[in-house]
Amino acid sequence: MVLSCEVCVDYLTQDRKPGRKSKTTLNLIRDEWHHICLVIGPKSKKLSFRVEGVIAKIYDKFLDEGKATVELHLPGGSMVNVLVSNANVEELKEFIKNMKIIQNEPVAAYELDLECHSEESIQSK
Repeated sequence: MVLSCEVCVDYLTQDRKPGRKSKTTLNLIRDEWHHICLVIGPKSKKLSFRVEGVIAKIYDKFLDEGKATVELHLPGGSMVNVLVSNANVEELKEFIKNMKIIQNEPVAAYELDLECHSEESIQSK
């Protein structure tokens, strides 16, 4: 599932430097070990997060405006907010629906129809 939108990745640390918005893509994929990953960005500058068990909150109050935020609590105690804006509303609703399945129904998440990628293909994108 690919979503074209503006994305800002905000690492919630003590020195908290705000991220910059960039027009890019979000992609939910399965890696070579069948873990569900959120891949942000184009081939040359992509960022990947394994999302199973790390989605803390999903803020979807402004879905009808093409906006949402996904809060991730990563291993090691760090937190990241992925802020999405200027997305196609229908595509964003489908994307958030899948994220909520991953968050709330881990067993059902394995039935999601996601692309599979090996580590080499993820790195070459």
